[in-house]
Amino acid sequence: MRRTLEFAKRNIYYLIIAAIAIVGIIIGKFFDFRISESLYSPSDPGNAFQIIFAGFAEFPCYLFCVFGGIGLIVTMPKDKKWKIVLSWIIGLAAILIATGLGVKTTAEYLVKFEIVKDFARILQIIGVALVVICSAGVVALVIWKKDKFNKVKLFKISIYMIALAASFVVFSNIVKYMVCRPRPLLVFAAEKPEAIFRQWYIIKPLSAFGYGEEKDLYLSFPSGHTGAAATLVGFLPMLFSLFNVTNKKRFEIIGVCTGLLFALLTAFARIWCGAHFLADVSMGIFLVMAEIILIKELSPIIFRKVGIKDE
Repeated sequence: MRRTLEFAKRNIYYLIIAAIAIVGIIIGKFFDFRISESLYSPSDPGNAFQIIFAGFAEFPCYLFCVFGGIGLIVTMPKDKKWKIVLSWIIGLAAILIATGLGVKTTAEYLVKFEIVKDFARILQIIGVALVVICSAGVVALVIWKKDKFNKVKLFKISIYMIALAASFVVFSNIVKYMVCRPRPLLVFAAEKPEAIFRQWYIIKPLSAFGYGEEKDLYLSFPSGHTGAAATLVGFLPMLFSLFNVTNKKRFEIIGVCTGLLFALLTAFARIWCGAHFLADVSMGIFLVMAEIILIKELSPIIFRKVGIKDE
């Protein structure tokens, strides 16, 4: 009982958000179709809110991966050569993959919105340049300020950031391809939407591959963008913990609330633009909360096993 209470106290914010997400999944079971039918309009060309939150909600997650990658490199253990090599491999992979995904998102997503098509090419070039500059800026900032950070803490946080982002990508895609749920924009483009609509728990494993280039239209559950936005709930408190603040609890709450607000805005935008149902975005948030709790609970044990002392 005591351990259960201690566990709940350590993860109280994430457990509350996970519980809210479960409620969203349950509500979605009964009202997914109605909610999307009322919010999504196939004739709506999109707007600035949708572009920012529905299109680029993953971008902050990418930047935190870059932060984790360079943080791992500058704090790599130097006692054994294999540790140095491994840190470089994982760190560079995190930086390059995150930057590459940011470039891909920026280059491809703007053209989905009619309101920017007249100057989409210019925006794509500017967007790609901005992604590269932001990633390079994060790398430069960490290298410049590396002596200001507690190296053990930065090393642990870097591992945490990379592990959270990577685990969400893996688990969310496994679920996507196991469920293969049609997206609202596909459902409501049909003459009889009710015939195509399918609940998230009625699974058709790997059936999306049968649709070739259109397989993304069958990967609605869970929402990757919403989950990526929800990673800020875990990332921001960790980032704040690197600095010597007088009231750590207050900054933890600020980080959690900021990340949650960003995730909720993203969830609404993803439903509004027809990319996901309510249950999809709720499951995206739930998966991230579960992974945050799991990583937070397991990482201290793993660090102790490999001989990394507390900061």
